Amino acid sequence: MKGNNVIYFSSDEWDSGLKTSQYHIAIRLSRENKVLYINSIGLRKPKASRSDLTRIINKLKKYLKGAQRINSNLFVFTPIVIPFHGIKCIDAINTILLTLFIRYYQVKLKLYKPYLLTFLPNIVDILGRFGERKIIYYCADEITSFRGVATEKIEEMESRLLEKADHVIVTSKQLYEHKRRFKPTVLYLPHGVDVKLFNKALKAETEVPLDIKKLKKPIIGFWGHISNDWLDFGLIRSLALRYPEWTILLIGKVDADIPDLSEYKNVVILGPRDYQMLPNYAKAFSVAIIPFIDSTLTRNSNPLKLKEYLAAGCPVVSTPIPEVMSYANVIKIAYNKEEFTKAIEDYINNDSEENRIARSRCMEKEDWEYKFENFIKEIES
Repeated sequence: MKGNNVIYFSSDEWDSGLKTSQYHIAIRLSRENKVLYINSIGLRKPKASRSDLTRIINKLKKYLKGAQRINSNLFVFTPIVIPFHGIKCIDAINTILLTLFIRYYQVKLKLYKPYLLTFLPNIVDILGRFGERKIIYYCADEITSFRGVATEKIEEMESRLLEKADHVIVTSKQLYEHKRRFKPTVLYLPHGVDVKLFNKALKAETEVPLDIKKLKKPIIGFWGHISNDWLDFGLIRSLALRYPEWTILLIGKVDADIPDLSEYKNVVILGPRDYQMLPNYAKAFSVAIIPFIDSTLTRNSNPLKLKEYLAAGCPVVSTPIPEVMSYANVIKIAYNKEEFTKAIEDYINNDSEENRIARSRCMEKEDWEYKFENFIKEIES
């Protein structure tokens, strides 16, 4: 796939600090294709909160900047829509707004006969308006499981998108089983990992960042979205309480409504950090954790951080998310708080540099370059 145009609807903000599959696919597509990356148009209704007001203001600022050039072929644009999906008149207005915005940049950037790639179902009503060559639905999460979304409306939109899409790609086996009931030709394509970046954690010259250099060891580390949607905060509290000599380090975007953990002096929340620096943080991890709750959202997920941890050589302890079960030979899976704590203890006491090198090597065939090749083969088929 070379010399083509792509209109790319993301469920992430380009500058959010999250480097999910959406980032990795977009960057690789832009090597030889022109890509208009549309920042998330949102799914949930805003609340009367300071964080949502800040988010709205930030979106307005981004919109006023227009399409921002990231590299010679990649442009990022933030459209403005009314964030109340499922209300007929508002959906109609949003359809008009999105169509006008995208057609403007389609003409300006000469995005003729584009491939239309979406990670969101709520753009289904604008399909067919851009002379698109193909429609690709890349489903990385069970969208209807997020808090605050108009579940029934999003389900209805997704069913229409599945019908219209030329290709449907999913990142977990759970999603595959669900979506293939509506689209028999679904492709299961798990996330990749930037092996070259993350195995820097094993190199002697890689320095531990200054902001964690003085933290008490062992460091039990996590990076990702620090949210009630994902994390079992009861489990985190249990670890912090039982082992006050451990440091529980959480890195990533923090939702405003998470429980207050300030009473636990050994829980350190850093907030987002630069993606390129994650291997430096991983170097300080005695153990990396995936303390996910059990929910429809997590059961359908494929945590990209698992492969990043392993590529960095970290020992990993996870709750039993279906997609991690196939890695049971290289990580520890815990079904309750006691097992989780015991698994961490075992790694702290028994891990070795040889084991870290072996974990990193087992990720070599999971590199994003291989995954991207399979992605292109599917689209060109």
